[in-house]
Amino acid sequence: MSKQAVTITDNDVVLLAEYFAVKDNMCANKEWLLDIFSKHYINQSVIVNADDGENLTASGFLEFLETVCETFGIDKKSVVINTHNPRLIGPFTFKIKTLGVFVGAGDYIPPFTKDTSQARFVGTIIGRFTPTRMRLAYELDQAFPKDNFTIFQCRHWWFNEPFTELYKNELAWFANKTFDSDLVSATPSGRIPPGDALQNYPNCWNHFQIEVVCETDPFGDFWFTEKLAKPLATGKPFLLVSGTGSLDCLKNMGIETFGSVIDESYDQALTPTNRIQAIVNSLQMLYNDANRSKKIQEMYQIAERNQKHYQQYAKSQGHNVQSPI
Repeated sequence: MSKQAVTITDNDVVLLAEYFAVKDNMCANKEWLLDIFSKHYINQSVIVNADDGENLTASGFLEFLETVCETFGIDKKSVVINTHNPRLIGPFTFKIKTLGVFVGAGDYIPPFTKDTSQARFVGTIIGRFTPTRMRLAYELDQAFPKDNFTIFQCRHWWFNEPFTELYKNELAWFANKTFDSDLVSATPSGRIPPGDALQNYPNCWNHFQIEVVCETDPFGDFWFTEKLAKPLATGKPFLLVSGTGSLDCLKNMGIETFGSVIDESYDQALTPTNRIQAIVNSLQMLYNDANRSKKIQEMYQIAERNQKHYQQYAKSQGHNVQSPI
């Protein structure tokens, strides 16, 4: 049974934010929402549940919600938004949620034997297509053509027609590239359910030394999911494609990053494209370093400590976690 974007009773109007603040950074379904409020709003309480993606700010959804309130005479402070973002302020009432999919992910990764003796230098695991994920896979493959492990489930671009003239090189690469494989997506978008991805992660772990994680929201600096939890729970070094300041947020959560070994100035990049280029530059510096093996060992030492840091953070959020894998 599919979820409903809006549920209405005599007392409440409940909105699922993922249908309005969507993952491609748009505020969608505006006309639907205005029609629904015009027909069904009778001074109920308004509740917004932000469960997936959390792109409330970059998408413009909050600004649109203000317009809805002004149109229908709703007190903005009476609108309750359940969110994972701890830094949102007025004019609505925000209630902070635990990063449930992040703190619980470690429980679903089965034990496995670790052996990176035959591993390629860098890897990334991508399901659903986005321009940022396309850019990451492309740039890693250009920089490390024989030393990357790249899974890209989606086998066609989405809504690319108006942009083909500017993406000729990427399109040609995408059409001819043979990606590494693990699972088979059941959807055209390439999406893999989080539970399946967690169960299968051990089958990918030994194939690369360093993982570049591409999180769900390339603009948010707080929305961490099972994608990042996988290397944290298993002791894998990582670089992170997410919003500006994401590494700082992780440090505030008690997680160690790898700035003592590699250049992490990429965390201050203001766009996903610039962040990816800075990540590639950082990896190239490491790749060409005479002490590369030693430095990667240092990264694994940090990653092993992160298994405990991840456990401690999960416990601080009220989650009972299993022993490190």
